Amino acid sequence: MRNIGYNYIEQNFPDLWMIENNSTYRGWWIGGNQSGDLGNQSFVEENIKGHGALGDYFARFKKGKIKMGDTPTMAYLLKGEPDDPTGDSWGGQFVSVSGHANWWTDDPDPAYKEQEYPGARTVNQWREEYLRDFEQRMSRTRALFVDLIESS
Repeated sequence: MRNIGYNYIEQNFPDLWMIENNSTYRGWWIGGNQSGDLGNQSFVEENIKGHGALGDYFARFKKGKIKMGDTPTMAYLLKGEPDDPTGDSWGGQFVSVSGHANWWTDDPDPAYKEQEYPGARTVNQWREEYLRDFEQRMSRTRALFVDLIESS
């Protein structure tokens, strides 16, 4: 059963461009390569915590595990083509909703399912790549902070 909010949007804004991401985003922390420092908790402990105030702040939430809220939404801007939800991206890959020119949803293909979550593999296939990018961004943040402190 679809959420009442989606029904409202469908009835009142039928031409709205949107991605109905109900489960694909779970690929950020379920499945993919989780060996070594790529595990949900080990990644935060080894590559985020201790990387400046922002890293320490991030590590305080979700029991020090990778479990992000809006990150999948922004991930299209980091790696992918924002105008093409059917293409590969760190934010996932989606299929069009029948009868709606501008609406996409989780890909129901069993090949992209992780556990019970349709589409999650369209995200977790990039796990090592996006986590290494996250690690590099945190290292740059820390380096900028250290430079700022040392120049004071």
